[in-house]
Amino acid sequence: TQQKMMVFQPETLPPLVSLTFTGVEEFRSDEVAAMIRKQMGTEGFSERRLKMYLNGVVRQAYEEHGMYRVRFSKIEAQKSGGGMAVTAEIFEGPKFKLGDVQFAGDHLPVEAMRKAAQFQTGALANWRQIQQSIYDLEKPVKRTGYFDATARVERNLRDDEQQLDLHISFALGPLYHAGEVSFVGLPPEVEAKARKIWRMQSGDLFDYAYAMDFLREFAKTTDLAKYKISEQEHKAMGSYIVDETIKFEPR
Repeated sequence: TQQKMMVFQPETLPPLVSLTFTGVEEFRSDEVAAMIRKQMGTEGFSERRLKMYLNGVVRQAYEEHGMYRVRFSKIEAQKSGGGMAVTAEIFEGPKFKLGDVQFAGDHLPVEAMRKAAQFQTGALANWRQIQQSIYDLEKPVKRTGYFDATARVERNLRDDEQQLDLHISFALGPLYHAGEVSFVGLPPEVEAKARKIWRMQSGDLFDYAYAMDFLREFAKTTDLAKYKISEQEHKAMGSYIVDETIKFEPR
């Protein structure tokens, strides 16, 4: 069964004339208020909306400071000057360091993943930086033919050691193979040179980033500065074969 929630609120919400936070040490009260107001814009005040922004933008700011146990407790609102004066209490909690990072899955390029991610274990667990590392570690997996691979992350907060451990698994998706490559805009003799340098053959596991490796190698033999270069990937509907077209347009 599906549950539905109905929310009733006035047609016009009262303006937020002041917003104050107590219990804050990591940020100033006015800094937290500025985070909220930037998102709210000209919206009026409702407790439900304020909680939404607290659990969104403010929680994100604290997690960038390694503070994952932040709690937003009582919210008090009083009428003031035709609007609402609001005071909210924040329990910030301790700062966590990044601890153990584990990968789950068979045949993963673990060494390349760790090198790409560069997790700063033992350092402050800045969640924005950790998310970037997770994005970076997807790239070596995608280069093994799993073009649609995405990481799934489980966070484990160890309060006794104030440590954040990560368990990372993957939704790999289908395995892609390389199709044909086309070079458009090159003179015949230069195209012949390009085809000698291009090493990903039809039927190989598809490496989505190989075109950049190729262009770096090709640039050693050909002046590419005179071209505007673009690359397109073509996947037929229902097919896991990827054709590539690299266009060279004179500047």
